[in-house]
Amino acid sequence: MSYIMYYMEKDIYLYTSGEKTNSQLRELGGWKNKKVLAFSPHADDLSIAAGGFLHMLSQGNKVQPVLGFTGWRGVNSGLAKEVAIAVREKEMMVEAKVLELQPPILLRLLSYENTDELSQDKDSLAVEEMINQEQPEIIFLPSQGDSQPRHRALTNYVRQAVQLCGLSVVMVYYETPWSLFAADQINLLVPLDKRVMVRKTKAIKAHMSQIARTDFAKISRTMLEYRALTIPEQIVGGFGSQTDLGKWMEVYQIRNYKEEQWASKE
Repeated sequence: MSYIMYYMEKDIYLYTSGEKTNSQLRELGGWKNKKVLAFSPHADDLSIAAGGFLHMLSQGNKVQPVLGFTGWRGVNSGLAKEVAIAVREKEMMVEAKVLELQPPILLRLLSYENTDELSQDKDSLAVEEMINQEQPEIIFLPSQGDSQPRHRALTNYVRQAVQLCGLSVVMVYYETPWSLFAADQINLLVPLDKRVMVRKTKAIKAHMSQIARTDFAKISRTMLEYRALTIPEQIVGGFGSQTDLGKWMEVYQIRNYKEEQWASKE
């Protein structure tokens, strides 16, 4: 596939197929004064997957993180449920301050514990009402093929809600350690400099309850280094070429909502 490169902002690159270049994506330009909703299935997902880009966007936009599920079972300390919930939500609040985002919206979706139809319907409505109230122009969410069940569920809720609200929204899908993009799914490259990388790592380490179990800071750094080493040949310059885009890179799939095949139609 041939690609056309659009320079969006310093060190942010949008790649898109020449025949499918979307005018609305181009018009976003440097992405300033936009309302951004960033959906996080669990409290630490945003910092791990998209912390660098979200911090960069926070300098000229209102970036509103949204926590989908409490994730209390991820706290391996024997704490009572409500205490574990408070721990994870407080960690996300610290993360938001580090990344200079708005204080998070806490949805506490029911289907974290109950996957019955009634709980899913209530969750779907809660996401729809929140999106309709916030009226975002840009939405961050996990990739549609994410293998983590709660990640995939939240993405489906969001996609359905955007369709029902009839909004004109740019969807920015992010990859997680559990599900990396294939090369042909990536069309947005965000190299991170040392300053941003330090802040992203600090935000990840705010989730002490998770770092105690798994070193997500190390996992995230490894992902970003892998992308920075392979993407220049794999996507940008071609195999055998040399293109230096820095030491760390977040990658995304960006789509206009009109291009989507909505979950309700699949």
